[in-house]
Amino acid sequence: MARSSYRWNVLAPSDERAPHASWASASLAGTLTITLLCICLLGAQTVFAPQVSAAPLPSLAKQVATSAHQQRTSRATAGLVTVIVLDMSGSMSVNDPDGLRCSAANAYIALSGPNDYIGVIGLDNSTGARGGPHNFQTAQVWAQPADMATLSARAHLEETITSDSHDCAPDAATPTYDALNQALSMLTAATAGNGRTGSVILLTDGTPDPDTTDQINAIQQELLPKFQQAHFPIDTIALGADQTFHPFLQNLSAATSGNFYDDSQGPVSGAPDALNIAPFFVDIFALRNHRTLGPTVAPTTLSGATDSQDLIVPSYVQHLDVIVVKDQVATRVTLTTPSGEVIPPAVAGVFVANDPHYAIFSIDGGSLGVQAGAWTINVTGEGRYLVDSLILSTLQLTITQPTSSVAALPLGQPFSITAALTANGATVIGTQYTIAGTLSFTGQTSNGAPYTIGLNFTQVSPGVYQVNVNIPQSAPPGVYRIAIDVTQVSGVPISSADRNIRLELFPTPLLLSGRPPAPTTSTVNATVTSWDPGLQFLYSLPLLSWLSGWPLGNQPPRPSAALEGEVTLHNQLYANATVAGVATRKGTNKSVPVQITDEGSGHFVLIFPAPVSGDYTITFQTQGTFADSHGDFGVTTRQVHLTVLPATPVQEVKAWFWTVVVYPFLAWLIYFLFIGRPLTPRPQGQWQRIPRDPSDSEATGDFKRARSRSILRWFLHPDWRTSREAFGDEDGAMLIFGRHTIKVRRNRRNHQFWRMLTGDPLPKKPLPTNGLNNDRSEYTFSSTGSGGKPSQGGSANSSLDADWGDPPVNIPSQKKKRHKKTNTEASPDSWSSWSV
Repeated sequence: MARSSYRWNVLAPSDERAPHASWASASLAGTLTITLLCICLLGAQTVFAPQVSAAPLPSLAKQVATSAHQQRTSRATAGLVTVIVLDMSGSMSVNDPDGLRCSAANAYIALSGPNDYIGVIGLDNSTGARGGPHNFQTAQVWAQPADMATLSARAHLEETITSDSHDCAPDAATPTYDALNQALSMLTAATAGNGRTGSVILLTDGTPDPDTTDQINAIQQELLPKFQQAHFPIDTIALGADQTFHPFLQNLSAATSGNFYDDSQGPVSGAPDALNIAPFFVDIFALRNHRTLGPTVAPTTLSGATDSQDLIVPSYVQHLDVIVVKDQVATRVTLTTPSGEVIPPAVAGVFVANDPHYAIFSIDGGSLGVQAGAWTINVTGEGRYLVDSLILSTLQLTITQPTSSVAALPLGQPFSITAALTANGATVIGTQYTIAGTLSFTGQTSNGAPYTIGLNFTQVSPGVYQVNVNIPQSAPPGVYRIAIDVTQVSGVPISSADRNIRLELFPTPLLLSGRPPAPTTSTVNATVTSWDPGLQFLYSLPLLSWLSGWPLGNQPPRPSAALEGEVTLHNQLYANATVAGVATRKGTNKSVPVQITDEGSGHFVLIFPAPVSGDYTITFQTQGTFADSHGDFGVTTRQVHLTVLPATPVQEVKAWFWTVVVYPFLAWLIYFLFIGRPLTPRPQGQWQRIPRDPSDSEATGDFKRARSRSILRWFLHPDWRTSREAFGDEDGAMLIFGRHTIKVRRNRRNHQFWRMLTGDPLPKKPLPTNGLNNDRSEYTFSSTGSGGKPSQGGSANSSLDADWGDPPVNIPSQKKKRHKKTNTEASPDSWSSWSV
């Protein structure tokens, strides 16, 4: 579409207010005149002006001697960076054939001023070029963010949009991921370290294309968390009758605390129209630039004649923007001041911007203010028009709570909205103002009806107003807009403040109380046990802390509260929550982190240090899946009353018994079972008996066949065997088997019956040996299993196979009786009669 650029008429200051200067000079003629004048001025200030603390009176001699954009420079803050993303896809030939979106973008540029930084991206790809981390099709960067402080800067950006969009002509694809990724980079660079804020305006008529699903997933999983972290809202504008892509755009806005707009909900239905799009850009500009939405004129139909409408402008207005939107290019617009001057032609301190679909009047009154009263809009032509206005007042209303850094608040939990009223930077101390407004859901509800509640503020201190709000869980989750106005008796807004907040249905943490434990929102009472310093030190060590359960009765080693809780969503246990938190004792400002252990299936255990008794506030931050809470954390507070008591004597005795008796024994047992006993050598090698009586035959045996008769010795000393167990002789020697040695020492009794091969008595401490002897026989043995010499015929082996515990048949009768007595005490084949 061929379209003309804005025609900017910069109007020079006139001399109409020069008499004020001459009057001020003449007033110096007499002291009495000056005194009377000051009294009158002070009286007028007291009656009509805002009551402020330490607010200087404005000089009546001060004139508007600078241009409007210079006036705006003095009001500018750190600045706002806006990236406008304009859809140029082929479907725009149906949904916006006249290029209204480009005119709307130019209107946003026309309203801007010093410290308003604007960049533009074309949501288009006509070449198929790809790139970026996912190799999606790339968007077109038309202009990096630049300061709109001058006429030339604004005109240049407008010409860039006209040129790069080819007069807003529809083109090809919709590379939404790359457009948002480029916008994120532009905002990050333009706001780094300078205090500026940033936002995106995304205007489109469909979902990303091509790679629709992949682009959407990448936007939600990668880009939105970055926008959230940087507090860059995305305001989305949906064009066209197709609403299937609206959930995608609503999700972008909801996740970043932006606004969602739908042109099908505008005053003109059935076709694209400028009257549908203009209010969106004006509303976004007002919200992001902290302007008050002033008097408006609803859509009005023209009949060829001139239609005039009054806009009642209140007092204290420093700057006024009047935006007239028209659907016919030939329609003409003028503005008449309360004093009867018609704009255009030239009037001091006024900008006029003309476009085929818009006429914008920007009036700066400086410190003297814009004239209060009826400003008349005169519209001549055919078609329809509407009027919006923006006000900047000497009264400044600022929302201080919730802060802009709060990503989202939970539905179903109370919160406060606090606003501060100042005038020229000083706190307003009067009570003649009324602060009221609304909290409205910005998205589309399931039944189509708007969700709005009224806000009536109460003054809680000079210049500070507050209202408590609790939006039920049944309300729709998403972005809500706080819109509040300052009024006096007339009810006409003097100043306003707007802020978007997000209310999400976050997983809700609840502490358990009572018997049986049940979830509660009331104060939870708990008792904390304080152990003696020794136990505190031991079980606070990293290697021992996990052992504190049994000794300390599942109480923390240091004075800490251990509380059970659960996380719910939609009144059901929610297992996918991430929970963190801090604890703050009443009367202090110091918070300490709490330890939250996930017990599974929505249950958790909370532990936080509590060295002294008192009331504590637990501030939880909970997060659900992205689908449930857009990946943000919701804040929930719970109250706990703690009583710290010293451990009882019984608790202390139990704890120390576990510490010095049970745990050492368990440690030894674990070591013995899994390390010591498996590594202990078992009996091995062979023995050979040489009888002293030549009539007796020799015998040999294998130590591996020796079985322990004592269950305790079998368990504790699998490498020990008595002489009776080893080769069936008198029970007086103890053989101890090593890997390559056999040692011997005295047994409990009858040790005098045995001697070493050297003839020495058995030692008390084990000594290595190759054999033993007694009065009847000499035994030699080899630990490797190759030293023993088997007897001829193997008759002795057969006897041992039959009963390995019986002595050889050639033992004298008196010795046999001794063996018989021993065998009676413990049968080698009876496990049930084992002796220790």
